[in-house]
Amino acid sequence: MDGPEVRKKALSSLKVLSSMQATPAEADGPRAKERLGEWFDDAMDAVIVQRLLPKLHGSRGRLEGLLWALGVVCAWDRSEWEPRDQAAGLLAHCREAGLADDEAKYAPGSLQKQLRAAGREARYRTSFDKTLRMQRKLERDQFVSFAEA
Repeated sequence: MDGPEVRKKALSSLKVLSSMQATPAEADGPRAKERLGEWFDDAMDAVIVQRLLPKLHGSRGRLEGLLWALGVVCAWDRSEWEPRDQAAGLLAHCREAGLADDEAKYAPGSLQKQLRAAGREARYRTSFDKTLRMQRKLERDQFVSFAEA
C-alpha cells in the first residue's frame, strides 16, 4: 500500500469515525466498535510502515531479533488472550521472539505459514509484508535497509 492509498483509506476511516461521533447513540453498538477497531488497525499499520520501518537498517546480528518481534506484533491475533491479558501476552511473545532463537515459531516466514494454516491474514498486513521482505533480504545479504527490501 503506497502513500495515496494509505491517505485515502485513512480519510475514509476518519469519515466513518466522524459519522459515529455525530450519532452517539449508535456508537455503542458492536458494529461501531468493529469499525473503530478496523480504523485503528489501519492507522497502526500505516504508522509502522511509514514511521518505524524506514528507520531500520543494519546487519543481521543487529536487526534479526527486532524484525522477528515486529513480525509477531504485525501478525498478532487479539483472540489469543483474554482482553485483560492481551498487552502482557503480546509483550511476552515479543521478548521471546526478540531473542531470535526459535525460528520455527517466530521467524516472519514461519509466522506467514502459521497464518495461512489458520486461514487468516496478518493484523497489520502491509507492515508484515515489508517485515517479511526485509527478513528475507537480511538472511540473503546479511544486511538490510528499508529502501532496499
